[in-house]
Amino acid sequence: MADKINKNNIPFQSIDWTKVQKTEHKGKIGIAYWQAKQFNGLRIRLVEYSKDYFADHWCEKGHKVVLPYI
Repeated sequence: MADKINKNNIPFQSIDWTKVQKTEHKGKIGIAYWQAKQFNGLRIRLVEYSKDYFADHWCEKGHKVVLPYI
């Protein structure tokens, strides 16, 4: 079972994503670029997908929150 998020550990703040390094993750088709911040028991990640991206795996853990980036 995945660790539960402790709402008392959420570090509410603004994140300047221009200062967070991008890492490249190839899918079956295309590339995903991840930018991640790790906090105590919580990882926040901004993901940018190339056109027609298709993942090479399925995440069994799941995700707590997914927000569209406009």
